[in-house]
Amino acid sequence: MDALVGLVCLAAGGCAPGEDDSTAPFDARDQADSTRLDGVDAIPEAAEDSAGDGAIDHVADGPLDAGAPDLPDGVETSDAPEVVDEGAPDVPFPAGCTRSGPRDCSPQTGPFVDVDRPAVFRGDIAAAVDAVLAAHPEWFYDSGDASTPFIHPESVNSYMQAVSDWLYDNRDLCAAGPAEELGVKHDNGCSESYDIVATPDDSTWRVRRPFYTATSIPSYF
Repeated sequence: MDALVGLVCLAAGGCAPGEDDSTAPFDARDQADSTRLDGVDAIPEAAEDSAGDGAIDHVADGPLDAGAPDLPDGVETSDAPEVVDEGAPDVPFPAGCTRSGPRDCSPQTGPFVDVDRPAVFRGDIAAAVDAVLAAHPEWFYDSGDASTPFIHPESVNSYMQAVSDWLYDNRDLCAAGPAEELGVKHDNGCSESYDIVATPDDSTWRVRRPFYTATSIPSYF
């Protein structure tokens, strides 16, 4: 009898005489109700396995993988979606705003787009801020940094307007102010925006070294 049991175990490939089969190789079919085995979905209870090898034929509700739909003859398909290259938008001034030709400070009222371009007018605005700081010390008070002093609240608009006027008189540029953000242009084709005022809290205004934010094409003002 023991010999017969041994032959059965050997034929099944599961155990050796005198031992149980707890160390036998794991068979997914032993736990068909498990949620996931080695990263693969377990066999559902409603599945059929006609070959007895663990491969699922189908489930009661339909095939596991319906696959791609049948296509008419002559129609081709691809796994990758078709990409239509419409080309880059035609946005001028790749090197930033220009200052060629006559200055034009007339209002620009049409639509515009903000883009990232080299900041062409930053040096001009920095020079204007320095000139206004030197000309009107009464508008400012100590912040601990002489290059970015606090601005008396009643002098903020005067500061912004003085920077705009200096750019017009000394650099052939137009500027929009007073406002916290200063717009600067040479003509209506292109303008740049800079923050030159900071508000550390609700009660203080501070000079900010020119901080470029965007280029607008055409000018936004």
